[in-house]
Amino acid sequence: MDKFVLYSSHNLYEAREIGKYLILIKNGELRFFDKMENLRTGRYRVGIKTLNDISKLMPEAAFENGYYVKTVQSPQEVAEIVRGLVQEGAEIVELRELDNPLQEFFEEG
Repeated sequence: MDKFVLYSSHNLYEAREIGKYLILIKNGELRFFDKMENLRTGRYRVGIKTLNDISKLMPEAAFENGYYVKTVQSPQEVAEIVRGLVQEGAEIVELRELDNPLQEFFEEG
């Protein structure tokens, strides 16, 4: 018999660690129900922390709170950026999403 646990959170990062499915209810209306991996958002804002200065490798990235910040359209784009940075000698020590991907759902009418 399958067991289910209903966990309520606004923090998708935390929810990803313990769940496989996402149910999003807004104003009593079901807005999304699917596997976490199928959640697609229009943009991702990622922060890249390095041991060396990569500002010349990513001139379009802002530098905020120790992270080089870039907005991308997909996780695949993040992988391409990281691959290119490492090939150019970047010493990446941390990579993280900076915004909650669920925010788009909450901002919609």
